[in-house]
Amino acid sequence: MPDNTLPNSVRYVKNGAGGQWWRVAKTNGQIHLGWPRIPDDLLHAADLAQIEALIRKEFGAKRGATQDFNALRTLLDHPSQHVWVTFEDGCMWWCTVHDGIETDPDGETSQRGRGHFRLTCATAWTNYSMGGQRHLVMTELPGLVTTTSGYQGTVCEPKGVREILRIIRNKEDPDAQVAAVARQAYEEAIAKLITRLGEKDFEVLVDLILSRSGWARLAKLGGVTEGRECRR
Repeated sequence: MPDNTLPNSVRYVKNGAGGQWWRVAKTNGQIHLGWPRIPDDLLHAADLAQIEALIRKEFGAKRGATQDFNALRTLLDHPSQHVWVTFEDGCMWWCTVHDGIETDPDGETSQRGRGHFRLTCATAWTNYSMGGQRHLVMTELPGLVTTTSGYQGTVCEPKGVREILRIIRNKEDPDAQVAAVARQAYEEAIAKLITRLGEKDFEVLVDLILSRSGWARLAKLGGVTEGRECRR
């Protein structure tokens, strides 16, 4: 997939509680979802008005109906407009999907590791950046990106969308690039100043560096350390 065809929107998804449908989803190039109480015909028709009414009736006075409905709407309303990410096996995985769902005739089954309905991947799940240059290991990703791994719901817009897309596209961090250029310029400027130091000034500089590093001088500045004659 060319860089410029990747959606600019990101959504996090969890393939079942505790990732129970993840193995099947990854193997088959799918996203597996639940909502077993929503009839298949309403899901296929993406009848959001009827779906919302059912969800609010189910929740009653309990909180969470709006969040639950919004998550399901994101899955039914042109899900191809998003990059989908999840966190499993110590990595960040991503994919893109086609619009339209497929319901499982057997319903939601924990034994077979399948959800009530599923989306089909357009770009299969991968834990590498585009082109395969970077392995998306969680321990090597910014905390802003991995913080969403602890999300308890099914779908959300993760924090650090810009960072996620940059990492997937294998782009350099522009702020880090600016810092690197500034550091190189600083090092070059310091190198020029050092070449202008006299012997005594240079010795003072070395003494300051060593003392800040925890080294103790045994001789006075500019002197020598007494000891046995050095033999060749």
